[in-house]
Formats: sequence, C-alpha cells, structure tokens
Amino acid sequence: MKLLKYFLRYVYMEIGEGEGGSSLTPETPEVQTSQSDAQAGNSQQIPASGQPPANAGTQEILDWAKDERYGRMWSDKGTGNPNKLYKSYKELEKVFTPLKKESEALKGQFKTLSEFFKQYELEPDIEKLKPVFDEYKTLKDPENPEMKALEELKYWVQNEATSEQVLKFFNQLRQEEYSRKYPGWNAEQIQKQIETERRIKAIEEKEKQDSAKFEYDTSLKTINEQCDRAKKYAESKGFVFSDDIRSTLLDHCMKNNIDPKYVYSEFVNKYDEQVSKAFEEKIKQDQLKGLNKNRDNVVMPAKTAAPAKSPGSLRDKFADMVDKMGIT
Repeated sequence: MKLLKYFLRYVYMEIGEGEGGSSLTPETPEVQTSQSDAQAGNSQQIPASGQPPANAGTQEILDWAKDERYGRMWSDKGTGNPNKLYKSYKELEKVFTPLKKESEALKGQFKTLSEFFKQYELEPDIEKLKPVFDEYKTLKDPENPEMKALEELKYWVQNEATSEQVLKFFNQLRQEEYSRKYPGWNAEQIQKQIETERRIKAIEEKEKQDSAKFEYDTSLKTINEQCDRAKKYAESKGFVFSDDIRSTLLDHCMKNNIDPKYVYSEFVNKYDEQVSKAFEEKIKQDQLKGLNKNRDNVVMPAKTAAPAKSPGSLRDKFADMVDKMGIT
C-alpha cells in the first residue's frame, strides 16, 4: 500500500514534467578540497527575490564555521580541516548510493503501475481504488461462498467423466432462458438479437471509456492551468513557486479531494502568509533599488568661479598705481 500511495501521488503530479518537475534522485555532492571551496559548497542558492525556500524549517547557514557540525566533525581544535569535511561527504555518499538505487527501482515500478492502471482504466484515486482491492481480497478468500461455488464448478467441469454432462446441462439452461426472454422466436432470430445486443453493449462501453478519458484529459488540463496561474501570481509577489511547493500543493488537493478547478484557490489560502511576507520583502528590495538608482543619477552642481573684484573707485585705482610706481 505504501508503494501504491507513492504511485498515486506520482500520477496526480505527472503534469509536473512539463515544467521541469523535481527529480527523484539528487545530484551527487562535489568533493570539497579546500576551506574556501568548502565554505562555498556549504552555501545553498538563494532565490533572486531574496527569500529562502518556503519549505525551509530553519534559518539557512551560509558559514560552515557557524554550523554546529564544524567543531564536532570538520575542525581540529577550532581550525577548519577540509579533509574531515571530505570524509563527511564520503560518509554521505555511502547513504546516498543505496537511496539512489531504491529511487530508480521505485521509478520503474511507477511506470509499470501507470501502464497497468491505464490498461484497466482505473482512476488514481484512493477512495475509488479501495473498493476494487477490497473486492479482490474478498474473492481470494477461500471461505468466500462465491469462491467455494467456483471451486466446486471447476472440479466438475475439469473432470473428464462429468465435463460433457455439465456443459450440456448449462447449455440446456441457456436455451430455456432464451425461450423465456424471446418467446416464439426461432434459433436464427434469437442469435441475431444476441449479436445486436452485443454490438450495442460494445458501443456503450466505448462511449463510457471515451467519456472517462475526456474527463481525465480535461482535469489534467485544468490542473496545468491552475498551477500556471498560481505560479504567475506567486512570482508577481516575489514568492518562489518551487517544484516542492507544487508537489505539496497537489498532494494536499488529492488527499482532500479538491476539485482541480480550485487548485489556485487552495494555493492562495494555504500559502497566504508566506506570500505576504515575500511581497513585503519584495517591496523593500524595490524601494532600495529605487533609492540607489536615484542616488546614482543625481548631478552634483559644478563649482562656481570666485566673483571678480569690483574695479573700485578712481581714488582706489590711483592709489594702487602709486604703490606699483614706488612713489611715497
């Protein structure tokens, strides 16, 4: 059932492939060989909006020396040791490798189950699948009266001494049923009517399949449109609509039986607080950019030349001339 749960979530989100859905297998971490590289490797990418990932439970650590593992695992007496950090990554790889293999195996099983579901026209809905599996469990129960009757019939039909007699008996019952259903009809008329009813039933079944497929395709298209609308709205507010957000949103809608046409509304309700905070931060960043831009565009006034001295009175000019001539 755990595998079935994973598969249902995978089918409900299969539309994510068109938008670069998240991979089941993470990238192999790069080996750090120097303290500066280790610091860079320990940092996580921050979205352009300046907001940390919405699903981050704690504040992001950007300095490896501030990580609690620094003194316990990555340093010698308070001095960073890249070799110890390298060893830490090697230990991580030992855990990652089997997880990667398990992930690849699950992806193969997802594909197999997807083809199986399509073949039997089963909808990826737990509430609709549960009755199917309950019925299967009941039929496999050896104490089930229907199973006991079937085993009894198989015994007599497969028995060479009685098989012909049993088949003749059932054929007689069938002919009697036809006589009651089509009174006064000859064998040829009955056979033609049976063929007509079979064709009508086949047409009805195909119409039912086409209707189910149309409903599925319509729901898929609606989910795509709703997710695109939610992403556009989030980005306009400076909120990162990541693959994890999309996955969590669709999983929430599936578990709560939300109609696909309300996916956008569920996003707005579920992430209202986080989107509001992101929008406030976006406004601050935009204002800061505006102030910096205005400061760069300010033109400083040019220095003005000192005002020329007044030519003064005729007496002043004469006195100045006398001074230059050395007359006392």
